[in-house]
Amino acid sequence: MLIKKPVLAYCISGHGFGHGVRAVSLFPYLAPYFEIHLITSLPEQFFKEEGMGACVLHKLDFDSACVQKNSIQVDIPATLHRARLMLQARSALLEELVKIYKQIDASLVLSDVGALPLAAAYQLTLPGLLMGNFTWADIYSDYEKEYPDFTPILEALQADYARASGYFFLTPGLTEYMPPPPNLKYVGMLARQGKNKKSEFAQRYGMDGDKKWCLVYLGNYGLDHIHGENLELLTDWEFFGVYPFPGNPKNYFLIDKEQNLFYPDLTASSDVILGKLGYGLLAECMYIGKPVIYFERFNFCEQAMLETVVTDLQMGVKVDWTCLEKMHLSEVLGQALTLHPKSHPALAGKIIAQELLQALSRE
Repeated sequence: MLIKKPVLAYCISGHGFGHGVRAVSLFPYLAPYFEIHLITSLPEQFFKEEGMGACVLHKLDFDSACVQKNSIQVDIPATLHRARLMLQARSALLEELVKIYKQIDASLVLSDVGALPLAAAYQLTLPGLLMGNFTWADIYSDYEKEYPDFTPILEALQADYARASGYFFLTPGLTEYMPPPPNLKYVGMLARQGKNKKSEFAQRYGMDGDKKWCLVYLGNYGLDHIHGENLELLTDWEFFGVYPFPGNPKNYFLIDKEQNLFYPDLTASSDVILGKLGYGLLAECMYIGKPVIYFERFNFCEQAMLETVVTDLQMGVKVDWTCLEKMHLSEVLGQALTLHPKSHPALAGKIIAQELLQALSRE
């Protein structure tokens, strides 16, 4: 006789794909123990491509998050406008979350990194656990200095975060802005480990395995003005990524996001990573000890913290925007090759799964 697994309502912020990537990293640790229902505004195709097709997806945009002008800049006035609208819709969204929890007979709730799913869990006396390396209260508190109209939004967020049964704090994380929600537990780093498949990829994609390889992740939103054709001047390098690159340089190889592609294998097969500095990129590079080349992102409150980690661990080089736009990368690529960052453990997946099971046992 099959024993029914407890149902986990896993609520994922739709702000970019970084929170979705964390779900992919956590999934192997949760799947043996839980029937997983995803509640998110992220596209279902993303999770299918990442091997999470067995999860049931419930489409809901419950998180105001941040509105971006492009891949590198947050639009604070637009973020404030969206946050106001979401606050006005709070009662209806809360009702919809409660409805979904009841429909799926949820046993507990995990939220990355929205506040409202925790309030809905509290209303049904379900364990509601927060997971993240920051909260939206952290982010908005920084914006409030220039835009005081964030104050009522912050107050509502803090009240909802206070309903959390616990907070799984991922490192590296943002701690200096707001008091954390209750029952804080440091769980370390969450990341996936890939395998170096340089020989296999060279044959599959026609890349030169004798050259240095740089994996590129600039995002695919608002960076069309970059002079990508100048990559061809870097004749000792092959560049590759999963998004088309401006200028279609001959030494840039577009990698299909096919069903059996494991993105961390691309990271492990490269010599250097060029990308926007976010939790997912940094954690993956810390896990396997890869040097990164990164650039400034504007109005991202976590940027300074992540840069500090990169500097302290001597694992990266910052490229200025003039060089990035013109793809004048010879100097920073050379500097990155002189770095030999150490690897760091990523134990959060196992710890979070154990903690969720313990939260169930206490009910």
